[in-house]
Amino acid sequence: MSVVAGVSLLDGVLIGADCRITYDDTVTTYRDELQKLIPIGSYTAVGLTGDVRTAGELLLKVKEAQHGRFETVELEQWLPRFLEHEFPKLKKPEPVTFLVASVIPSRLNIVPKADITKAVFDAFALQERGQVKYLSSTLSDVENAPHDLIAVEGSGEGHLFAIQSPKFTPVRVKPMRSIAIGSGGKMQQQLVELGDKIHFDSFGENKDVFWFRRSLDHYLRVSEERSVGGMFLIIKIDARHGMRWFPHTRVDTTNNDSFELVQQGTEHRWVQRKLSTGEAIELLLPWEVDDKDKSDNRFDHIRPLPMRPKA
Repeated sequence: MSVVAGVSLLDGVLIGADCRITYDDTVTTYRDELQKLIPIGSYTAVGLTGDVRTAGELLLKVKEAQHGRFETVELEQWLPRFLEHEFPKLKKPEPVTFLVASVIPSRLNIVPKADITKAVFDAFALQERGQVKYLSSTLSDVENAPHDLIAVEGSGEGHLFAIQSPKFTPVRVKPMRSIAIGSGGKMQQQLVELGDKIHFDSFGENKDVFWFRRSLDHYLRVSEERSVGGMFLIIKIDARHGMRWFPHTRVDTTNNDSFELVQQGTEHRWVQRKLSTGEAIELLLPWEVDDKDKSDNRFDHIRPLPMRPKA
C-alpha cells in the first residue's frame, strides 16, 4: 500500500505522496521507486494507492481517452464514469483508490468563514497543552471581513476528491479540510493538528508546503506503518502559478548527512539521493514498474533507526 494526502486551501490545493511499493509474498519486501502523483492537464493531478499494475493501466487509459478534458468540472464528471466502465474490462483488476486535486483558474475560491474558523480551532484542540498557538494577521483579516463568505482573489476554485474501485463514486473534500488515503490513512490527524500553520502561517514563501511536508515527514518518523516510505513528492495547484512541484533537501544534523528529492535528466525524472554516498533511487511511473522484481530497495533515511535494546 502507500499514502496519498491532500489539503483544500484558501488559495488552491495541495497533494503529496510517498513512493513505496509493498509486496506481500512469502516474505514482505518494499521498493521506494514509485511516482504516485500523475499530472492530468495543467491544473489537475491524480494520486494513486492500491495495486500498481491496475492503477497504471487505468491512468494510461485516462490519458489516451481524455481528448482535452482538462476543465476541472468536466473532468470531475467524466473521470469516475470512465474508470467505472474500464475497471472490469482489465484482465485482473485489483482494488485501487485515487485522490484527484484540481483547480478551476477562471473561478474564485469562495469559502464560508465558519469553515475557516473551524480549521483553526480543530488544530488547537489536537495540540498539546502549553504548545504555542499561532494566530496570523491573515486569519484576523478573514475574521474581520464583513461577509460570511470569503472570496480569495487569484486562488482558483479548488476541487479535491477521492474515488475508489469498483464504482469510483467521488468523496469530496470541503475547503479547509484534509484527507489521507491508503495504508497511512491515520496521517490525516497530523494534517488537522497542523491546520492552523498550513493555512495561516505567513512567514516566508510556501509555508503551506513547508508545514504540509512537515506533517507527512512527522508521520513517517513516528509511525510503525512500514508500507509508507521513501521521500514525499508534493504538488501545489492554484490559478496564479498552475501546477508546481516542490523538490526537497533534508539535512540530518545528528549523523552529518543530507538527502534530496530532485528532478534530473532531460525527461525530468524524480530521484531521491543520499548526498554523502551518492546512493540513489529513481522514481518510475506506475506503468513502468517491473512487478517481477520484488527485491527490497528502500530509501529509509528519513525514518529513524529502530531503538537498540539495552543490555
